[in-house]
Amino acid sequence: MNYIMKNFIKTGNKTLTFCLLFISTICSTLSYQSIAGTWSTENYLSGMDSVHIYLPTTTPLLNNKRALMINLHGCQMSNTDMKNYADWSPTADQFGMVIALPDVPGSGPSNYSCWDYYGSNHTRTNKYNNEIIALANELIGRSELNIDPNQVYITGFSSGGGQASVIACLAPDIFAGVGSSAGPGLGTTAYQYSSVPWNYSTSSQANLCENLAGNYSSDFSTQIYSTLHGSADSTVAPGFNTTGADIMADVYSATSESAATSIATGGTKVIYSDNIGPRVSRISVSG
Repeated sequence: MNYIMKNFIKTGNKTLTFCLLFISTICSTLSYQSIAGTWSTENYLSGMDSVHIYLPTTTPLLNNKRALMINLHGCQMSNTDMKNYADWSPTADQFGMVIALPDVPGSGPSNYSCWDYYGSNHTRTNKYNNEIIALANELIGRSELNIDPNQVYITGFSSGGGQASVIACLAPDIFAGVGSSAGPGLGTTAYQYSSVPWNYSTSSQANLCENLAGNYSSDFSTQIYSTLHGSADSTVAPGFNTTGADIMADVYSATSESAATSIATGGTKVIYSDNIGPRVSRISVSG
């Protein structure tokens, strides 16, 4: 089952096109080639063990420049699982978007293939943050890919969703849109995923996010964020769906919250907006 959301926000000279695809299935490894409509793999690119890259068969949607989507797999998964099961190819072709699927370097903490989203002591150069930011910059710099620096996005599933939320805070200057699917909460430990901690507060986590951004916090003014979760998730608590959206809405000062509306496949969607327009979406999938 996949879900695609597209928002267009135009502020001054910064146009954001956000396409998020979320999947509640498995994830793994791939390869990189320069032929449209094919997957290819590059090993040891920007410090990643491997990166699967897909080039779309279609033309770009905006400014004759391509969007870039980096997607992070979950624990005990790999980038090859994402390539094989997440249905990225047709989505990339729909939006004329380049897809990059990195594998967590060195099998991650404790060798569970997890991204190191844990805790609050993140910088742009520690844990796996450096590699993710470097990967984005490397691909932006490849002229043959024709990437628009204002259309660079990151999404993740499970621990990858937690990592994407960290990157949202660390690098809003690079990532125009961020999505977390079944992701644990920002600032939580490796063991705080099955329930939302009793003292987990929107305001304190929003402050953490802003502190992680540091001098780049002004770039929150145009970033957008989406979170999606299954209502019956027995691994990562569905409550992180609400807290994740609330945290980023606080960061963006997106104070206008819509009523929940039904989605066709079962579940609800809530949109948080500011005076620019929609900034955060929260989707809860039934089951």
